[in-house]
Amino acid sequence: MPTITIDHRFCGPATSGHGGYSSGVLAAFLDTPATVTLSAPPPLGRPLEVVTMYYGGVELRDGDELIGTAERRAPLAVDERDPISYGQAAACEEGFVWAGRHPFPMCFACGTDRARGDGWRIMAGATRDGDAVASRAVCPPDLVTPEGTVPDEQVWAALDCVTSHPLAMAGAALSPPWVLGRLAVDILGRIRADDDLVVMAWPDDLDGRKFHSEGALYSGDDVVAVASATWIQVREVSRA
Repeated sequence: MPTITIDHRFCGPATSGHGGYSSGVLAAFLDTPATVTLSAPPPLGRPLEVVTMYYGGVELRDGDELIGTAERRAPLAVDERDPISYGQAAACEEGFVWAGRHPFPMCFACGTDRARGDGWRIMAGATRDGDAVASRAVCPPDLVTPEGTVPDEQVWAALDCVTSHPLAMAGAALSPPWVLGRLAVDILGRIRADDDLVVMAWPDDLDGRKFHSEGALYSGDDVVAVASATWIQVREVSRA
């Protein structure tokens, strides 16, 4: 039976796996577009079993505990926003809502305590028109493929946290914090790591403790990946 081991580098909260990265690794076991639903925080540093189900999906298990499920689906249709330039995205980062108060400062994708080159450091703030958030997206150099492209699981990582950054636009309370519940990503082609990549996200719906949003990764004017996400507000959290 195949297994997945999530290295401590790829954490979201300090003691569990980054939701987008973990989802992307699991989705790779399917040969079609997938939606991944997380049922529990992915444990770090130990083998997790990948179980193929009778209906064609796959489950990630830690012994008897279900961690996540990847299921086949149709391609995504998202309400894409007009792209902005790399320089404009850099300016948006000045409005990052969790600057100085990040609930998970070592998060692989958007942690403020991550060194450059160790994590993505995606810190999206509002665009000028205020209907989306945006950030530069720079893949850590040691994770780029020998061909110079961004690995699929890293695209999932890049499109995870940013889809939570428009929470304030939807009028959501930012505390207690929010964690990823479900993520779907479509990668539309090979993504060059040395391109000036920009990631954007926008709110879809806020339903109590559930927040639905969409996002996209741009290379210049081209959309190279899209995402749809559901976030869940936790009742309490450990900062360990």
